[in-house]
Amino acid sequence: MFMQALVLNRYNGPLELTEIPQPEPKQGEVRVRIAASGLNPLDTKIRAGSAGHAKHPLPLVLGIDMAGVVDAVGPGVSAFMVGDEVYGMTGGVGGIQGSLAQYAAVGGDLLAHKPPTLSMREAAALPLAFITSYSGIVDRANLQSGNTVLVQGGQAVSVMSQCKLHERSAHRCSQPQAQTIRRLSHDSARFLSTTRPRPSRTTFKRVRTERALISSSTQ
Repeated sequence: MFMQALVLNRYNGPLELTEIPQPEPKQGEVRVRIAASGLNPLDTKIRAGSAGHAKHPLPLVLGIDMAGVVDAVGPGVSAFMVGDEVYGMTGGVGGIQGSLAQYAAVGGDLLAHKPPTLSMREAAALPLAFITSYSGIVDRANLQSGNTVLVQGGQAVSVMSQCKLHERSAHRCSQPQAQTIRRLSHDSARFLSTTRPRPSRTTFKRVRTERALISSSTQ
């Protein structure tokens, strides 16, 4: 059987819609019918052939993150059943097929059950960004339960998720974003207005004058 996938045949080339063999799950794998794919800056580096730590031989199928429905279960897998909604960071690097395809056979240990409160698109956008924020907030900043974190540009879902795990956060966001943040983050999060007075023409003129004075004084 065959499936459709977006295939890259040369670095920095176009993604070409191509029919390739539909994968069969091996030991410890499940096959997922992909509903949504997540693309990250790392995908663009892999496409350019510049990500040395995540080199992907040509031809390749990009897409590190994904969400979908379990379509088949391989030997040795007990955590998932056909029909389960799942998501994870599952491929697109090191010769492993990515998520820009109709199906992918992926390791069961790379998947988690999708929370019912998240859409497929929301779930597919989460894995790599979540892991990155976890590394920064938990591993490097050593965030502890009870700490308060200020999130600049407060609709960053991955950061909100980490703050939710650690209970307290303050989000700097615009008013239209507040409802989304309340839905995805902790009920006790505080929202700081970003409303600022716009600089007047007089302000810009003063800045230009000050720069001119500084420039002339240094000559």
